[in-house]
Amino acid sequence: MQVYLESQQRLRLNALARSLGRPAAELIREAVSRYLDEQNRSVPGEDALFSLVGAAGELETATDVASNHHRYLALADASHPRYAPKRPASPAAKARKKRGGRAR
Repeated sequence: MQVYLESQQRLRLNALARSLGRPAAELIREAVSRYLDEQNRSVPGEDALFSLVGAAGELETATDVASNHHRYLALADASHPRYAPKRPASPAAKARKKRGGRAR
């Protein structure tokens, strides 16, 4: 993830990091954690949308989440019929497919 700061923010952050003797990235992580903790208190626990956070599992390396979010969420729910694992075809079904038609 990349975060773009305004030039004044960057200058102030770098000055603070130098004065504290800590990396700027550490200060950013600390500030983000505090902000998220604060925001978490304002979101009701029964919020249906908030309950979806993390429902699709670990997606940090996925590159198609925006276009395939429905699939990831459905896969998180194994009982969803559209995305349930398919059973292997029976030998008779394989033979029909090979012949290119239905059984007569």
